[in-house]
Amino acid sequence: GVLAGGGALAATPAQGDRTYLAYPTLPQDRNPVAVDELARLMEVDGGKRGAHLQAVITAYCAGEVLVTAMRRAGRALGRRELIEALEGIYRFETGLIPPVTYTSNRRFGTGGSYVVRLGTGRMAPDSVVWVAEE
Repeated sequence: GVLAGGGALAATPAQGDRTYLAYPTLPQDRNPVAVDELARLMEVDGGKRGAHLQAVITAYCAGEVLVTAMRRAGRALGRRELIEALEGIYRFETGLIPPVTYTSNRRFGTGGSYVVRLGTGRMAPDSVVWVAEE
């Protein structure tokens, strides 16, 4: 869904009922405080609010995870210490995506996705048809 572009949203109503997209997160998952912080940071970048929002959210959350791991690793930061700190992150809340967890065997952070029926061209709560969880 993130990479589908405007063409998917331009589907006719008849096509939309048969069009399904997968998203890693939905607007309902977003905490208002985190959204305000992200909007403040985006204003520094010229206020391009709609441009590649999911990529911006992903980069912001990756930065939050990295900063948290670096803080946990402490002053003696090195590769080994950073990896150990990342492996200790459990259900870390960024406020914009589902909780992030890393372990020694798990390197992808979040698990799951939402499958959304396009239908009306909006991501309304009733358009979510399936939630794949970790």
